[in-house]
Amino acid sequence: MFDSGVTESLLFCYTSRRFTVFLFPACSCALLHNHALFPFLLPVDDVPPYFKMEPPQTQVHLEGNRLVLTCMAEGSWPLEFKWIYNGTELTRFSLEYRYLIPSLDRSHAGHYRCIVRNRVGAIMQCSTEVQVAYMGGFVEGERSQTVSQGEGALIQVPRIHSFPRPQITWFRDGRKIPSSSRMAITLDNTLVILSSVAPDAGRYYAQAVNDKNGENKTSLDSALYWPALHFCLLCFLPSAQQI
Repeated sequence: MFDSGVTESLLFCYTSRRFTVFLFPACSCALLHNHALFPFLLPVDDVPPYFKMEPPQTQVHLEGNRLVLTCMAEGSWPLEFKWIYNGTELTRFSLEYRYLIPSLDRSHAGHYRCIVRNRVGAIMQCSTEVQVAYMGGFVEGERSQTVSQGEGALIQVPRIHSFPRPQITWFRDGRKIPSSSRMAITLDNTLVILSSVAPDAGRYYAQAVNDKNGENKTSLDSALYWPALHFCLLCFLPSAQQI
């Protein structure tokens, strides 16, 4: 009926009283369920599934909260939905267009998407990355170092499990340590003392703040001692206290 060279690049349709006959090029037919290799008959009013709205590329939720993912699709009913997580099937096709996680934890972080189908065809939603904001405690154990007067000292921030990465503030004897010509804080939150002097003696601790869930954690004190000839930096950082 049609020249084979033309049908490779064009879409033809013929509408009768009750049916529309479609002849798709191979690249388009891949989207149609069970009709990729031959022309087919469809009722005129049948509409393939389509999305009213795509999900955000990234979304952040708090650990412990309830999460509902929604597949906003329309088309000729019945529509069936399947949910995919990191490339693995979460559900089989059903009429349920939502996916519910009653209580989020960090293991639920990843990429989610849905597939929608009806008797006309199927379509896959763009992926959305779910990020879970959480904050654990400081987990570093006891550390100590001894430095002589005038030498430099490094106090590394104790390790903490958190997403996103927390903001760290250093304190000595309850006062925030500002940057100065002798003290600096590096990009990885290490406290650097360039030239140690007797007034540096005191009790040091780090405070971590997660700006997504609002949690604050503080490490245990690190004692800095200054004997006559040298001073000793003794760090006790086994756990954290919530403030």
